[in-house]
Amino acid sequence: ENMDMIDLFIGSEGTLGIFCEIGIRLSPCPVFLGGLSFFDTNEHAFSFAGFLRTQEHVAAVEFFDQSALEFLRAHKEGESTPLPEFPRHAGAALYWEYMENDDAPFESIMKIWNVALSENGSSLESTWSGFDQSEMEKLKYFRHAVPELVNHVVAIRKREIPSLRKIGTDTAVPLDRFLKVHREYTALLVASGIEWLAFGHLGDCHLHFNLLPRTEQELDSALRLYRRMMHIAVEENGCISAEHGIGKIKTGYLADMVGPERLDMMKRIKQS
Repeated sequence: ENMDMIDLFIGSEGTLGIFCEIGIRLSPCPVFLGGLSFFDTNEHAFSFAGFLRTQEHVAAVEFFDQSALEFLRAHKEGESTPLPEFPRHAGAALYWEYMENDDAPFESIMKIWNVALSENGSSLESTWSGFDQSEMEKLKYFRHAVPELVNHVVAIRKREIPSLRKIGTDTAVPLDRFLKVHREYTALLVASGIEWLAFGHLGDCHLHFNLLPRTEQELDSALRLYRRMMHIAVEENGCISAEHGIGKIKTGYLADMVGPERLDMMKRIKQS
């Protein structure tokens, strides 16, 4: 709806043409502060994420569920930069970033944030803070450690069974459908018996569910689960590929998502 030409061109991911020259306007860079807050349950993490969506100057809201934290615990010993020990009671974690400037110092909202954290069983005191560059680097390292460890584990398994690979979702759904979709995804994955973990961009309800099969039979099961998860996202008015493009593998799901009329419209625009 109401898409203008520049959005159409950018959103085409290169299928309508490429930029040959781009002008860049620089603006002052805000000071980024961050934190990693731990929660007992997903529900408390989701609740605090809801609070963060109401706050100005929040730049990132990244989620790690219990399966992701347990995966880190199991594999972090081999890391070249060891991860600190996080609370044993933690059932979920949220990484967040705040853009601070003279008009919006973090100190001005600390009390409000601490109340919201306390209501969800956490606190600023128990949050890993990133108030200078070195601390932020440590937090960002934690943020990226999960997908990097996933790729490392998959690479090891491929040495024995070359056909194995990670099966990862890239779906995003409307906020009012998120909890329903999360419950359905989780129920399917728990019942499958396949190793899995969930993390990602909770600010826009865009989580990555990673399935890590150990055998070719589990790989087949993971692909069937993936198909079911794509259909659930489409049924709930979501997007099958919120970040990484359609490529070749997802073209069938794109047809399911947009329907024949809009797919035909895309073809006619490209022909024009």
